[in-house]
Amino acid sequence: MLLSVCLLGFFVIVNGKTWYETMGRALNPVADPSAIVQTSTFRFTILTESVIRMEYHPAGTFDDTPTVNILNRRTPVPNFTIDKISNEEFTLRTAKLELTYKEAPMLGGEPGFLSAGLSIKLLVYPFTIWLPMTPSKANLHGTIRTLDRVGEAVDLTCVIPKDAMTYYTHCEDGFASKDGWVLMDDSLRPRLHMDADPADEKGPRRHPKQDWPWVTGPPQENIANLQSGRRVIYYDWYFFGHGLDFKQVCC
Repeated sequence: MLLSVCLLGFFVIVNGKTWYETMGRALNPVADPSAIVQTSTFRFTILTESVIRMEYHPAGTFDDTPTVNILNRRTPVPNFTIDKISNEEFTLRTAKLELTYKEAPMLGGEPGFLSAGLSIKLLVYPFTIWLPMTPSKANLHGTIRTLDRVGEAVDLTCVIPKDAMTYYTHCEDGFASKDGWVLMDDSLRPRLHMDADPADEKGPRRHPKQDWPWVTGPPQENIANLQSGRRVIYYDWYFFGHGLDFKQVCC
């Protein structure tokens, strides 16, 4: 099962123990190697027959740290085939998706997914073909993430209210869409330290000054690039190709 959680999940008490004690230690953010197809700069991880993790780094440096969104990547390896023309050109297929990748020249200096010959075809209705710049038009959105700084009734139809803060805490894309697919960008999400017990007020020695010792910021090189006015250098995307069968969104 591919797990997505919110930060509050760390403090749920189950039978007198924290969520971390009962479940967190059993999770494994490192995917099964047999589910991975890798090139010099890209890594594709087939998590389920309808979920593929896609990473890009110019130096081929990839991240197996759990994030706020994704804690477990050690899922049962789904059946898939790969037609390999070369290390930089192939098509892989599951029962639900067909991903085609072909190394392409950089266009306008844009890195990674923005210029590569990458596409994903849904093999289930509505049989959409997704490209990296395909806009999302029918996302069903998620629940509101927090009521912090919300002093009025919350409109869950995603109509921008007077206080835009209310809109943007709710109206990020959710995991289900009538498009038949959802792209989740994890490139700038906080990373987690699964060896840091939130019940330990002092936290691990390597994070002695953090209020939340089990969470750290996004990849530092991404932050540095954004601060200098450039794009992120490490892309970490998850493609959910559930079609219109919303029971298959995450499992």
